[in-house]
Amino acid sequence: MILITFMFFITSNPAVDYLGEMVGRNFLDQTVNKDHTRASLLCAETVNFDGTIVKGTDKIAAHLKTIFSSHPADIHFKKILTMPAKLAVEKFGPFPVRLGKINIDKALVVFGRRKSGGIAVILEEDKTIAGQYRVVALTD
Repeated sequence: MILITFMFFITSNPAVDYLGEMVGRNFLDQTVNKDHTRASLLCAETVNFDGTIVKGTDKIAAHLKTIFSSHPADIHFKKILTMPAKLAVEKFGPFPVRLGKINIDKALVVFGRRKSGGIAVILEEDKTIAGQYRVVALTD
């Protein structure tokens, strides 16, 4: 008897740029591990934290530390879903006004679903380097 095993790599959405998805998932991983310095390196120069604008890598790292280190329990994501921002807007409606202007033609959204609630990480493609994405906003 011959046993054949098939392995499949399933991505969240075939329309998603793999490099952008990798940056978003890596950002979530760094926040879960409370490695705020590495997480800040995946961010744009300016990040909108649910309406609070923070500029500069050091200030972003400090803000991430404030947000996640005060969390009473370990953070675990049950599901991570990535999609183009345009599709996210079609499915869930427009982004909250507090996030400011998001270029939905050049952005991805990575949703980290927890047991209760979750986080949405918005990434935009760098204007000067094709395929290089950076975190520009976070919301819950």
